[in-house]
Amino acid sequence: MSSPTGMDPAAWFALYPYGGGGVTSYRTLLPMLAGHHAHVPELPGRDRRHREPSHTAFGALADDLWGQLARELETRDAADLVLFGYSLGGMMAAEMARRVEAAGATVRALVVGGAAAPDRWEHRGTSTLSDVDFVARFRRLGIAPAEVLDDEWLVALFMSVWRADSRVAESIRPHALTLRCPVVAVAGDRDPLAGPEDVASWAALGGPGSSGSVFRGDHGTLIRTPVHAARLLRDAAALTPHPAR
Repeated sequence: MSSPTGMDPAAWFALYPYGGGGVTSYRTLLPMLAGHHAHVPELPGRDRRHREPSHTAFGALADDLWGQLARELETRDAADLVLFGYSLGGMMAAEMARRVEAAGATVRALVVGGAAAPDRWEHRGTSTLSDVDFVARFRRLGIAPAEVLDDEWLVALFMSVWRADSRVAESIRPHALTLRCPVVAVAGDRDPLAGPEDVASWAALGGPGSSGSVFRGDHGTLIRTPVHAARLLRDAAALTPHPAR
């Protein structure tokens, strides 16, 4: 029986933040998921793990994320899981989907927003820029809100995490990926980091039910106005689970 939102009552979510984000990244999105369980990982260098050094390589970050998700999977079914990631979080979520499949299961769906596709990932060299140039690039690409970038105190507060996450992104090399689960990909039509080609590539690497779409907006639109993301997640949570192998 489905819930009033159309979601399978058994569905649950794992939400992976954009670069520089943390457990509060999806605070406006969570209430739109109708009370379904949502796992948001805690990352070193921020939130309750702020005293730990941030990861600077994707492999180490992925191992950390997998350890947290694996604990959730001890009591929850992978077939009911909808993974979501935005920007760099899209690659985190995709890697979790890959590891679930390598373990012999398949998630209900992977939803990615504003993320370059794995085979189109680019090394942007942002991490080595001066603070002034770093902020200018973030502003041009729409990676962080203007009200944050205009505040010198906030920039100083977040700079070390931003640089660490930029190094994580730069440690990723373009690679092929094929998943059994449906992949739902979206991006803004003015997003300089993820274009229509990325959306199409994401959709092509997933299983039956995969799709891609482009909406009006820039890189940050999906986060600033999460109604669209919530609709995508609710739709994914209504999909029929992948049959067990």
